[in-house]
Amino acid sequence: MLHMWSGGRSLRLIAVAGLLAFSGTAPGQTPLCNGQHPGNPELISGAASCIFNEVAGAGQTLILLDENSIILWDHLGLGNPDSTLSFEWNGAAPPNAAVLNRVVSGNAGRGGSLHNVEGNISFQDGALIVINPNSALDLHGMVAARSLLFATHHVDPIVEQQLLDGLGGDFTGSSQPLRVIDGHLVALDGDAILAGRSVQVSALQNPADDGAEIRALNGSVRIFGGENFRLLPSGSERLQRLPGGGDGSVNSSKTVQANQDIEILAENRIENNGRIEGNFLTGTAFLRVDMGGDIINHNIISASEIESSVPSFGTGIELTPDTDSPSPLSTGMSRFPVVRSPGQKQSSRTVVVYESAPSTGTASAQRQRSNRRALQGSRPNTQVARNTTATRGRHLARGKSFFGVRGGTPAKKK
Repeated sequence: MLHMWSGGRSLRLIAVAGLLAFSGTAPGQTPLCNGQHPGNPELISGAASCIFNEVAGAGQTLILLDENSIILWDHLGLGNPDSTLSFEWNGAAPPNAAVLNRVVSGNAGRGGSLHNVEGNISFQDGALIVINPNSALDLHGMVAARSLLFATHHVDPIVEQQLLDGLGGDFTGSSQPLRVIDGHLVALDGDAILAGRSVQVSALQNPADDGAEIRALNGSVRIFGGENFRLLPSGSERLQRLPGGGDGSVNSSKTVQANQDIEILAENRIENNGRIEGNFLTGTAFLRVDMGGDIINHNIISASEIESSVPSFGTGIELTPDTDSPSPLSTGMSRFPVVRSPGQKQSSRTVVVYESAPSTGTASAQRQRSNRRALQGSRPNTQVARNTTATRGRHLARGKSFFGVRGGTPAKKK
């Protein structure tokens, strides 16, 4: 699927034929693409050059970077599904190769209320950062980058520079949603990070292929729904909720998949109607909402560990609508009611977890260490962390539970 991103090199050949406009390296705040690009890109810091071609309303843009750069846009100019925006390094990539795109408004003619990205974005050798604070952001096309970050939050210029250097910072004041609608966002060798006042991953009513997806091929997927958060530069959990809002949410009906961890943090609600999948042997799915918030699963959440503020999911379990969750270690801090509407074939799971609740984590940490030892041995055991899946289809509190306690008799759920 990713071979489509060879388009940047073909653009150079077109440029040689004299069909493109070329602007030279431009240090400082300087217009790019000779002022011909509809999104009016300007270089704020760093050094870059631009090649732009307009064909039947579909712009093809190649930006060559000499160093980490910040670019200011009215919009990305990707309103046509055939339009492309490619970033490449003009020479060897720097150690913390990154480009930050600050978008100040939405698409022309929409009053800044929506930035609709129909086209495709590529940056295979660097970190792609898009900050879009003043409008809703809808992603419909293909995005492929070494790592990627999309947010509808405000970011201080000092924090922008920190992000270019691979450091974290505060994201504040989001009032706009971020929606991945039939879009495909792929982080090739790092994290895929999405943040908005609300985040939605969904498909149209008659989607082609599998509809929307967020994938980190060699990293983690991290999603925040809310007004303010802090991004840490490293760690298994990089998202920290800051005070504000209270109604932020994350809703996915398609695919969220990572080779490492899944981290989803929302102020009020997380709802899954699709597939949320971390690494089944070593990955952890971190799910967090505020006190009184909801985590609702209608389909699949799977990972080696699924953790909340209360470690109540157990190792290696795949949560499905017809599988009961293991009993929480503290019943006072989480609940797992079964809800079935008239005529509904599958029940839903509601998990309420409290962000401020204490976490023992002892059993969880012990299981993780055991899994790692099994995987690192001379004869790795590929079946570790799967001992609870055999209980699918029955109440885990009946028969032999995950914690080895027997109670009652196996009974078929009615």
